[in-house]
Amino acid sequence: MASSDAGTDSPGSRQAGEPPSDRPVRVQVLPESHSLHPSSILFFFIARIRSYLIPAIVAAFAAAAGSSFLAFLLGLGFLVAIVVDGVRLYTLRYHIAGGELVVRQGILFRQHRTIPLVRIQNIDLLQNPLHRLLGVAEVRVETASGSDPEATLRVLSLAEVDRLKHRIHDESPEGIGSETIPSMIPPDLPREQELHRLDPRDLITLGLISNRGAVLVAVAAGAFYEFELHERLDWGMAERVVRAFWPANLAVAVVVSFLLGMGVLLILRILGVFWCLLRFYGYQLTTDDENLRVHAGMFTKVSATIPRPHVQFISIHRSVLARWFSRASIRIETAGGGARANEDAQSTISRRWFLPIVRESAVGPLMGALRQGLAWNEDALAWHSVHPHAIRRLVRKSVILSMAFSCIGLVFWWPFGIFAGPILLPGLVWHAKRYAASLRYARSDTGIAFRSGVLLEKTSVTFFDKIQVVDVLQTPFDRRWNMAQLRIDTAAAGPAEHRIHAQLLEAEFARDEFIAISHLILS
Repeated sequence: MASSDAGTDSPGSRQAGEPPSDRPVRVQVLPESHSLHPSSILFFFIARIRSYLIPAIVAAFAAAAGSSFLAFLLGLGFLVAIVVDGVRLYTLRYHIAGGELVVRQGILFRQHRTIPLVRIQNIDLLQNPLHRLLGVAEVRVETASGSDPEATLRVLSLAEVDRLKHRIHDESPEGIGSETIPSMIPPDLPREQELHRLDPRDLITLGLISNRGAVLVAVAAGAFYEFELHERLDWGMAERVVRAFWPANLAVAVVVSFLLGMGVLLILRILGVFWCLLRFYGYQLTTDDENLRVHAGMFTKVSATIPRPHVQFISIHRSVLARWFSRASIRIETAGGGARANEDAQSTISRRWFLPIVRESAVGPLMGALRQGLAWNEDALAWHSVHPHAIRRLVRKSVILSMAFSCIGLVFWWPFGIFAGPILLPGLVWHAKRYAASLRYARSDTGIAFRSGVLLEKTSVTFFDKIQVVDVLQTPFDRRWNMAQLRIDTAAAGPAEHRIHAQLLEAEFARDEFIAISHLILS
């Protein structure tokens, strides 16, 4: 009896002796998965040692005092952490297919992460001396979804980095820049245009005008007190030595104090120079029309790539010393370029330290290179100042604040604390006047510019195609003075440390600007 489904094309229905069907058989080809470089376990181990260093020191002191339980717990925790890292290493697999970067890891708790290539904002590479010795690099993938890297591949061989670079370009549905991931090999300069380079003189100038030396001293002081080293010093002997050698003559004492102060300041500046040389040695900014690339670092080399269309916000910073030296720094923000916990210049060199120092004469051309078609000339912008009564309002606020300081002074130091307010009042009034004079707002054909700051002057610009939110705010005090605040936000995450928040504007002007900007955003 003939089967009712003998005419089907299923493999089980074809009778013996029948010719094979001409219909092609579909075979699902799974993308080839790749794992991390075998040396990754070494870098995981080193990272764990660094994170357990301070607890290990505490445990060592506890063991010396006769308590070994803390050391046992620390060793057990370290062992568990190493096992967890080993599982992550040997189960992590990644591949690129269908315009997505897919990362999988875990045994009991499996994690499957899919990153569309079109959403990738930044892909940075990091190489410390050990990376370079082993011929590997750490790859950090960032998107606009948050401040932390969306994926960290620790670590890949340089050959695998180049292979991944070409796969991202080939698989990207929108043809992301031909070299989204930079090679740790020196860039092919004939194909790229060099925008800026820092020589040792620039780095020395940066160290002299920055406060990085004071930051290093603050970190050292924190560690000094964290380990309670101050309790082991003989402060009484130090006081006796100072009294023995300190000059009795008042004029000589003043001169010695001045020289000591200048010596401390010089040491701080030398430390700042040392920090800048380590961090930005060999700094180079290049472009290939699609991407901006930054290479820097003496021992730990950082290579960062920023797709130029993803730049949301550009900010120019000028400190007092920078203005004296006719220098500035430029920071940028991308949608995925937020600050993160325990960040340093290595992780934010592509934004917070994008252009650490540049001559004033080069600011305009570099701004045009960061945003195609931008003709940047701050002096030519139609700057709009604050409300005519803004200074009077801020001065009144300063007077009220000084009265509050007098009241606080009376509480802690009766009756002489009352003079705290009058002493601080001139400085508060000066700052109020300077702050009101520093606020400037301008709207051009391409975007919005805003300037503020007294000691640290910041001038920022964003563009109409990057603006996410624009609104007008009026507090009860604003309405009393017929003022308003104009706030403009983008998808950028804040490493430039400046916002376009124009305060103390005339209310009618702020409302007119709100309407004009809203139309330009929608058009």
